[in-house]
Amino acid sequence: MTYSGDPNAPIEAAPTPSIEAEASPSALLPEGVHPTAGTTAELPLPPGATAEQIALGKKIFHGNAEGTCAGCHGADGIGTPVGANLASGTWLWGDGSLQSITDTIKNGVPQPKQHPGAMPPFGGISLSDSDLAAVAAYVRAIGHQKKG
Repeated sequence: MTYSGDPNAPIEAAPTPSIEAEASPSALLPEGVHPTAGTTAELPLPPGATAEQIALGKKIFHGNAEGTCAGCHGADGIGTPVGANLASGTWLWGDGSLQSITDTIKNGVPQPKQHPGAMPPFGGISLSDSDLAAVAAYVRAIGHQKKG
């Protein structure tokens, strides 16, 4: 569009529209929305863990709280060529218990059995005891979820 008015005219804000557009309150995404989308409601609670821990662990795992886990283990822990699939229910470094997962995160994996990527202790970041417990609870939950 080209302006063809007075080049010396003052610049003014556009007038307020006389009619405001309204969004449809019932509009959904084309595929709809599952009631638990984006939550951890479908994940099993590890013994002694809370839903809040799992939610925090998921945030840390996915890098929303300075975590780096998903970089090697993939979104939702499904694995990559560099890091193991944590959602398969197969455990390479323990029995899949909350304690063995906590120990693996804490100690790292200097010589992996199946992947080229070594994991430094705590995934290479600083984790408080509560953050470590949260990540371990999330990993344990995704590794023990029922496959539909």
